[in-house]
Amino acid sequence: MRATASLLIAAVLLVTALAAWIISLGPPPLGQGLAFSTLVLDREGRLLRPFATPEGRWRLPARPDGVDPRYLDVLLAYEDKRFYAHHGVDLLALLRAFGQFARDGRIVSGGSTITMQVARLLEPRSERSVLAKLRQIVRAVQLERVLSKDEVLALYLDLAPFGGNLEGIRAASLAYFGREPRRLTLGETALLVALPQSPEARRPDRIPVQAREARDRVLDRLVGLSAGEVARAKSEPVPTARVAMPMLAPHAAEAAVADAPAAALHRLTIDALWQKIMDHRTAMNASGEFESRRREQQVKWMWSMLEQRMMARLRADATIRAKVKKTEAEVADGRITPAVAAEQIAEMLR
Repeated sequence: MRATASLLIAAVLLVTALAAWIISLGPPPLGQGLAFSTLVLDREGRLLRPFATPEGRWRLPARPDGVDPRYLDVLLAYEDKRFYAHHGVDLLALLRAFGQFARDGRIVSGGSTITMQVARLLEPRSERSVLAKLRQIVRAVQLERVLSKDEVLALYLDLAPFGGNLEGIRAASLAYFGREPRRLTLGETALLVALPQSPEARRPDRIPVQAREARDRVLDRLVGLSAGEVARAKSEPVPTARVAMPMLAPHAAEAAVADAPAAALHRLTIDALWQKIMDHRTAMNASGEFESRRREQQVKWMWSMLEQRMMARLRADATIRAKVKKTEAEVADGRITPAVAAEQIAEMLR
């Protein structure tokens, strides 16, 4: 009887202490004060130029409907199969993680849900302890009481680390693939799912071998794919360098930010696609490439016009046929350029 009473008192004290500790944590952070990259958009809402946060981080706001659906499917299949069924904590995943720890004597998987990972990202702490895991569990339950599943997922897409100063799926996709994450290959999808688990140890721009191995492990665990699909995804190259962030209409973008430095979003009347063409043409002009291509197109046009006249004359004049054949041989041998040949044949046909 005394033993039962003692156990009951101990249980009450433990529950009271736990409740007091949870209350002491206060309300969960919801990410309202996060600093995002300032964005400059074109008239259609396309990205012209992002600016790093004051801390030097690339963190672009993202939403689930702006990301390739296959990425979301692979992310949840790999990280949190029961995301839409649990309330922040997956007890089955925690029990599995505890069993693996008891069997192997080391942490094999943390059993963390997407919501628990978001809780950790909102309150970053370096220690890995039972108390830290308990804190994540409490915060995850609190988060799901006030946020929808899509809002939790959006926070993950905003905050997941991808190595260096890259945070969030948009920054990672732009830096590693040079485009927004609306359309991703299977290999790109698997790489972006793998990186946040150990972003520095798997940085493709620094340790591409480990990045590839991590990507392939994700692919090996996916179900519903043919062997050919997995093989093709594994054959995709892993980026070994970062791509520069978009910088279309840089002067206009800088002027817009300078006029309203407190604004997080700036929209210009510029069209991003047209601006990209103009910037490319300017770069070609600076390198002389544009003029070279223009001359090449002129030669092609000249050949096309001559071809029609040539066919009529060649049918009627054996001498011209011989001269044209000789000219073609000189072009093939590199003795004259196509442009010179075109001028010679034009002279023959006059």
